Amino acid sequence: MKIVGLIVLLTAASLKAGSNPDFKVAVHVLPHDPDRSCGDRMPQISRTDDIQTNYPGCGEIDFFPVFYNLQEYTAVEYAVTWRGPSSCVFVPCSFGHMGEIVWPGDWIAQSWDECMPGPIVIPGSTRIVVQPGQICIVPGGSENNITLCDCQYFPNRDYATASYCDGVCGASGDKPENATKPTRWGAIKRMFR
Repeated sequence: MKIVGLIVLLTAASLKAGSNPDFKVAVHVLPHDPDRSCGDRMPQISRTDDIQTNYPGCGEIDFFPVFYNLQEYTAVEYAVTWRGPSSCVFVPCSFGHMGEIVWPGDWIAQSWDECMPGPIVIPGSTRIVVQPGQICIVPGGSENNITLCDCQYFPNRDYATASYCDGVCGASGDKPENATKPTRWGAIKRMFR
């Protein structure tokens, strides 16, 4: 069942909306913690005000994709991008995954082995040495989108209604909001060309 959700996420062609029609994503940043793991020292985020999207520091940090406004989920698919030539070390906090985030623009699809409750999921942590700029969750994968499957698997799927970037080393980030906003994929893509 776990792999089924991941395969459906990657290959389904004709899908209908699931139970998360207004989910959003953001990037949360903290100072690097060498003892952080999926089971220990992960950020505690219970509302959008807890998401830190402006980080003044440079150098080695940890960043976290944050999916929110969720009812339930079993799989997510997305890409991440940032400025500079640095690679990163991404640790997925899911049951299974396909793809890997190492370089800007890389994508990953992650799945869980049971129905997971919302309203928030942090699907992994990333260690990186950053330069001034933004870190953003962007479309990627089989449909070139930010996608989430609910617990009904096929054919239910939802797409992010907004993505909020984090600013590091003095760059400005986006303030996450609960209100629906238009997705800014064009603006995000232009920023990294």
